[in-house]
Amino acid sequence: MRWLLMLQVVTALVQSTNLAASYHIPTSMTSAEDVAALCRYTEEGIITYVQECIATAQRIMDDIIIVPDDERTFANTMYPLDCRDACLQQVHGLCELIMLLDPRDTLRHAAQDASKILEAFVIERCSAHKEIYRAVMTYYNGVYTTEQLSSEQRYYVTEMIAGYGREGLDLPDEEQSQLKELRKKAAALCTEFDLAINADAQTLVFSREQLAGLSDMFIASLTNTDDGRYCMEVNRPRAEQVMKYCVVEDTRKAFWIAYSNRAYPGNNLRLQQIIALRDAIARLLGRSSFAALALENSMAKSPARVREFLDDIMSRIMPCMKAECAALCAELPEGVSLTAEGKFKPWDIAYIRTIHKQKYAQLDERVLAEYFPADQTLKHLLQLYTDFFGIAWQEVPNNGILWHPDVRCLAVFKEGRLLGHLALDLYPRPNKFSHAAQLDVVRTQKQVSGFVVVIANFPKAVGDMPALLTYGDVATFFHEFGHALHALLSETEMVGFAGTAVRHDFVEMPSQMLEEFIGDPAILVRVGAHYKTGEPLPQEIIERIVRARHFGAAIDMQGQIFFALLSLAYFDEGAEKDVDQVRSDLYQAICPYVLDLPENHFAASFGHLTGYGPRYYGYAWSKVFALDVFEKIKEEGILDVRTGLRYAAEVLAKGGSVEPSDLLRNFLGREPSADAFFKQLGIILAPSAQLSASSASSHG
Repeated sequence: MRWLLMLQVVTALVQSTNLAASYHIPTSMTSAEDVAALCRYTEEGIITYVQECIATAQRIMDDIIIVPDDERTFANTMYPLDCRDACLQQVHGLCELIMLLDPRDTLRHAAQDASKILEAFVIERCSAHKEIYRAVMTYYNGVYTTEQLSSEQRYYVTEMIAGYGREGLDLPDEEQSQLKELRKKAAALCTEFDLAINADAQTLVFSREQLAGLSDMFIASLTNTDDGRYCMEVNRPRAEQVMKYCVVEDTRKAFWIAYSNRAYPGNNLRLQQIIALRDAIARLLGRSSFAALALENSMAKSPARVREFLDDIMSRIMPCMKAECAALCAELPEGVSLTAEGKFKPWDIAYIRTIHKQKYAQLDERVLAEYFPADQTLKHLLQLYTDFFGIAWQEVPNNGILWHPDVRCLAVFKEGRLLGHLALDLYPRPNKFSHAAQLDVVRTQKQVSGFVVVIANFPKAVGDMPALLTYGDVATFFHEFGHALHALLSETEMVGFAGTAVRHDFVEMPSQMLEEFIGDPAILVRVGAHYKTGEPLPQEIIERIVRARHFGAAIDMQGQIFFALLSLAYFDEGAEKDVDQVRSDLYQAICPYVLDLPENHFAASFGHLTGYGPRYYGYAWSKVFALDVFEKIKEEGILDVRTGLRYAAEVLAKGGSVEPSDLLRNFLGREPSADAFFKQLGIILAPSAQLSASSASSHG
């Protein structure tokens, strides 16, 4: 019987693949020309492309509806829906790419218009299509109970049924119409919120004296004004340097105020509207809050479980956090003082920590950056991933095929098979997304080659000096590559489960796990090499990095807890919220050692509020599992290709087709544990006090 089941499953997959081809869905990037064709867009072309994909999606749904009820199968009812979603996901990915990365204003605006058209179609005709819902339920209550399916196909059906439960398809028609309108308005506002952050073009002008402490290389990268001063963009790469190294407090303060007011006040109003709309959506669906609705399809399941998780971490790290703050207060740098209440000023914290690290760890990140020239570091990283995951890379000449000449493109292979193409957009420019991220434009599957983009904003080369990465930049590189490898090594049947399409509070596990590699001495000695001499990173510097890496870990985790609780608070019960007051109240409760000021409008540029929303806690939640997995890899050999291949096959390749808790147990050979997580935070637990990650998942 087993061979018969396998034959039926393979036959269904072949039929499904032929079905996708019959709809002319452009789902595979089999060559550089495919990538070029996808990226060769115009203002009119992106609108046309969206309209064509919408027409294809509509045709697929029309074909599903006309199937007689007694003839419904997975191949003619469920798989076509996955084809529809593959088509829509790809055009959504392309619109997102243009809005975040394309240098042309008119094209970004066209992509924004196209994205709104697409969002409206998805909300109006896909998410709440009652005839499709009836067709799926007819199949589910009929042939599904006896049809021979793979475990992934069966899981796909049950997940779709659960998703329909969150779409409110049982609502009366009038309420269904209200829900659609609310979702369209919220989606449009979220797009505007994100674009406003990217479009914020604030600049500050300083004299050379006001930039004391900053490197000559950094200052040389700034634009000169006619009167001999320096013009500085207010963005994350500039903030990294100014807040850590500038010795002039007034400069740090001015930059902090400007950085804390990006996209303000416009995004404050948008955020209030998004909160109200999302609350109305949740209440129409019978949920107490948007946070409750958003967390239903997560490992944690509920806001209450998340708060329990975060409160537990906060209580455990409190002694470490107090000790770290006391150490920083004991020896303040020259020219730095606390407030009359004994609090840190927000523009001083990064500077104090930098000076402390330089003094006690004898570690200057600017000197360390000399061992991480961007091109050479990338070469070493790619070789590392080849050795660990068994993949190969081939440079694809840009030759104008991509959206900017700075972007590099790599073809990615495993055992001779093209997994997909990876674009690297690593350096800042006007109107570009100002943080770091990874985009799935085309998702890799068993028979589909994908297209993935890694975004960063690393320092650019200046004159004869190559682009040099800080240690933090390299960690960011590892993090985003973790997402990219998750996407490229996917081996799922269904696009709905491909790559990073996992439970939202598990999506950061592979990225944070890979980020841990850069703290291991065996990796540092392979990756770091001086840009002038090529000499590897000296052993004494590696030892300093390892010693200093986790100083301040409790303060950092405190910040993550604040972000997580803030995102929950915004989308908790209630439509009317003063976004500044909510932020201020929570900040004073979670970060009592830092002065809070009314000038802080940070939420206006907190981009995760639209995408992650109340699920930002996923960074902390995923890190528990990431550190546990990394400890297992270290036990077996951090450069052991057998371990890398097993991790890729048992975790990354499965995407979202298996519950995360099952993936972890299969790879670890045991229940997950939080020991490594708390150890990194400086907390060694007695056996009776250990919080296991399995108990975390059992609560949700």
